[in-house]
Amino acid sequence: MEIPICSFRSDEDEDWLTYGCHVESIIGNDVMCSCNHLTHFAILLQVEEITPYMDTSLLNLITRIGLGLSIVCLSVTLLVYAFCRLTSTRIITHANLAVALMISHITFLFIGTENPTACKAVAILLHFFLLAAFTWMALEGVFLYIKSTPTFHWKIRLPAWLLIGWGCPVGIVGTSMAVRLQSYGRAKSCWLSFDGGFVWAFLAPVLFVLIGNSVLLIRLIFVFFSLRSNKKKSEAEKVKAGLRMLIVLEPLLGLPWILGLFYFNGSTIGFAYASVIVNSLQGVFVFISQCLFDNDVRQSFRSKRSRVQAININVDSTGISTLNAAAVPESVTVRRGDSVD
Repeated sequence: MEIPICSFRSDEDEDWLTYGCHVESIIGNDVMCSCNHLTHFAILLQVEEITPYMDTSLLNLITRIGLGLSIVCLSVTLLVYAFCRLTSTRIITHANLAVALMISHITFLFIGTENPTACKAVAILLHFFLLAAFTWMALEGVFLYIKSTPTFHWKIRLPAWLLIGWGCPVGIVGTSMAVRLQSYGRAKSCWLSFDGGFVWAFLAPVLFVLIGNSVLLIRLIFVFFSLRSNKKKSEAEKVKAGLRMLIVLEPLLGLPWILGLFYFNGSTIGFAYASVIVNSLQGVFVFISQCLFDNDVRQSFRSKRSRVQAININVDSTGISTLNAAAVPESVTVRRGDSVD
């Protein structure tokens, strides 16, 4: 008796593999297969194919919960910026980073689609918006460098800023599509193929940004501790303030993405968990540090609240004046000869 086996073709060596697939039903000569190749956020920084482990389904669940929270938080961040009408270069940089992250997160939710054309489109969009997010993380770092260097006289011009933020990913993705369009989309996930090192069309720019931002963060730490206001603090206070700065800046600069590079196999699964948790929640960290506790946002809300209170006081004062006017009797003119009872 022949027993049917469900399998799929490997991207790398064209062998037929069976993991993640099982026979769903057998009706006559028809066999229905079901494959559940769950994909998590840590696969984005893999240099080569890694055999799935038992943790894959849990990592996938964490990824989807984290991305869902990030999408909500990034949406709220953009709405708050629009409501407050904040237009500084710093806020515009945050807003563009939020847009790129939010769309990349939404796109990632469709990374397992089975339609070949849709899968290729998902891979291209994911490549573009992730590169856009990293480009804006690089610009976050450049902005911090400019603001922390008093002798730096280069002025940021918004059109050039936007052109760099969105133009660089357009150039990289456009070139990649022109050279190897067929390498977008794989058998198990809609991402860049490992064949011929095509995945480096994403990894190389990302590594460049992460290394640059890491060097910048070290410089910012030195600048921070050299400030006159910090010299009077105790060592414990300095460490506490430094850690607070790291917590705020690391998600903004994208440095936690480095964790994904250390996920090689089952023995390094801990890095996969750390990478998935921290990176899928990047939007939450951006909302907390750059919206919820942002000085410009809080000042804008305080200003709007003061205006509302002033309007309420005005309305109340007008109402009181009207009531007082109504309570005062009309003047009575008494002429000679008239008697007043």
